[in-house]
Amino acid sequence: MIDTIIGPQWGDEGKGKIVHFLCDKYDIGVRYQGGNNAGHSLVVGGKTIVLHTVPSTIFTKASLIGDGVVVNPVALKIEIEQIIEFGGDPKKNLLIGNRAHLILPTHILLDKAQELAKGEGKIGSTQKGITPVYTDRSARSGIITGQIFETDFKEKVVELVAMHKKQLGLYSYDINESELDAEMEKFFTAIEFLKQFTFASCPYLLNDYLKAGKKVLAEGAQATMLDLSFGCYPFVTSSRTLATAIPSELGVPARYLENVI
Repeated sequence: MIDTIIGPQWGDEGKGKIVHFLCDKYDIGVRYQGGNNAGHSLVVGGKTIVLHTVPSTIFTKASLIGDGVVVNPVALKIEIEQIIEFGGDPKKNLLIGNRAHLILPTHILLDKAQELAKGEGKIGSTQKGITPVYTDRSARSGIITGQIFETDFKEKVVELVAMHKKQLGLYSYDINESELDAEMEKFFTAIEFLKQFTFASCPYLLNDYLKAGKKVLAEGAQATMLDLSFGCYPFVTSSRTLATAIPSELGVPARYLENVI
């Protein structure tokens, strides 16, 4: 069975704390959408840590970054290092879906350029590259996490960066090439760092858990009123935040969905 924790408003309802509180009742925690534009705070050992991509179950349970999530490798590397500082064991507990999409530094530049282009009509983007990476996902031009192990991974990244630069030119966005080169270096360093962790197929992993009668806790990011389809459009996020997104984003049958908290 799968229980889901989602926010009924626009976020900041305390989802992370609730996940951390309830996780002992479950066998695995999963993030199923969104990126590091979310911030889930929890108190560990009397200190507060804010998680942006990793599920809030990470300190006690197996924790999966699902295929519907978009991953900034640099931000994830920093987050994992903080989890280790707080006494967590990501090498033991962390699993990364092999079909989650990667956020490149140029996705972040595109996010900034698109927001600037809206002028007074801008919608308050977090400018973390979320909209452009979900755009690439829909346009079938993105790069997924499982591809980091392929021999031509770097060539794929270079090709996508070149396409992004053309798009930035349409916005007359001034690219600081030296800064971009530095960010790309951080990106590839983070990719090498992430290779030491376990990558998994969400559908195979979770369906094995469910068939064995194990309990899954799905952690939503953002909240109901930010859902791409049913939120306060256009003032929404770029992913589906509702529990109804779980079957498609994680590759599990809808019949396993039980409680929506």
